[in-house]
This record gives sequence, C-alpha cells and structure tokens, in this order.
Amino acid sequence: IVVDGGYNIANNARQLYTHMRDNAPDPNNITVAAWILTHPHGDHHGTFLQFCKLYANRIKVEMFMGNFPGNDVREAGGLSDGMSSTRIISYMTENFPGVPFLKNRVGQELYIRDAKIEILYTLDSYLPRTLTYLNTSSLIFTMEIGGQRFLITGDASQDACLITHSMYGDYLKSDICQAAHHGVEDFTIEAYRLIRSEIWFYPCDTSLYNLTNRDREVRDEIKNAEYTKRIYLHDTKRRYEVSLNS
Repeated sequence: IVVDGGYNIANNARQLYTHMRDNAPDPNNITVAAWILTHPHGDHHGTFLQFCKLYANRIKVEMFMGNFPGNDVREAGGLSDGMSSTRIISYMTENFPGVPFLKNRVGQELYIRDAKIEILYTLDSYLPRTLTYLNTSSLIFTMEIGGQRFLITGDASQDACLITHSMYGDYLKSDICQAAHHGVEDFTIEAYRLIRSEIWFYPCDTSLYNLTNRDREVRDEIKNAEYTKRIYLHDTKRRYEVSLNS
C-alpha cells in the first residue's frame, strides 16, 4: 500500500521503486494493492506522475483511492505545479488501464490483504462550505495492520482537524500517527492529545522540524509527552530518530 509519494522528481520515483523492489517477495512481480493519494498538491502526488513515466510497466496496481476537489477549485497561485484533479486521474487511466479509482467516503472500511483501512474524513465532510485551501480536502484515515493502528492525516488543515476532532473524540487514539502537514500548523494539540501515539512520523527534514516560529509548542508537547516513545523525521539521505526529553 502506497500513500502519496513526494515531489515530481525522478529521484523520488527511483527511491520508491527501489524500495518496492528490495522488499517485494518477488521483485519481478511487484504488486501495489492500493495507491492512496490524499490530495492534489504537487509534493504529494508528484512522485506518482514520475513513477508513471519511469516504472508503470514494471509493477501492477490493483486500485487507486482518493477524493479530489473539482477542477474549478483554486487557491492562491492555483493547484501546485498546475496539475488538475482530472489530469491526475488521467495519469492513472493512461498508465494503468482498467485499474479502478475508488472515490473515498467517510465511513468506508476497506480490507486489503491483512490491512484494514477506515476513512474518517474527506472533502465531503467540509461541504457545502466553499473550499479555498486544498489541504482541507486531504484524506484522514486509519490503517490497522499487525495489531497496530496507524493514523494518516496527509496535509489536513485546521478546519479538517476540528471537524474530525468533534466527530470522533477518543476514537482517534492510535499507536502510530503521521503528523499533519509535515508537522507545521493546522492540527491542534487537543486532537493530538486524543491520538496519544507512541510513535510519530514527521514527513519533514530536521530544519523544518526545528523551526521555532511554527507550532513549536505543539511539537515540544508531543516530544515530551509521557505516551511518546519514538519520533521519526526524514532527511534526504537517511531517517532520523528524535532524542526525547521524557
């Protein structure tokens, strides 16, 4: 199962393919059971576009998933890298013909091999309000596998956070959590206190994590919380584990 991917950079696609090849039971028959795209910002779907160009003929994809806003939605500067939702889906159909695209809805429970995915929030949760910030359309979902529950928030905005917080309360509790929007802004400490994960993934490098002017108090509380056991960051060459004060 693949979630997003990264920027529209060939090296990102190569890294993803190498990881798949090195971990596949049969590197000559790589299967992606589901490729989930949380929202149409270029730093999330860009690697998928490169992957299509370089490796579409080397893997099998069984299903794509997402819930994208219409092409009439524009925020300041327009969609990142000018890619419309329709165009992203066209990459799927052109490079993986016949593979279904499942439009995610709140409450869906999907059983994929030994993983259970539950959709907690989609763009539909925000409608009929006018969408002016694409991060508000980001999926929020859980994946249960191997006896652990992983909460994936994508780039969910504060509006998405508040809706999800009010809908689910303590149900958000998870063993692992991906910090929203690269760990800066948007998700509230009240929501993170409900999530109470032992393991946190921050999709950012050390320089972004260590910024002092963006949600530093939230990051410090998570870092020092009694429930937090490990925090992982990702730089370009290696993965980092943050030293905890608690």
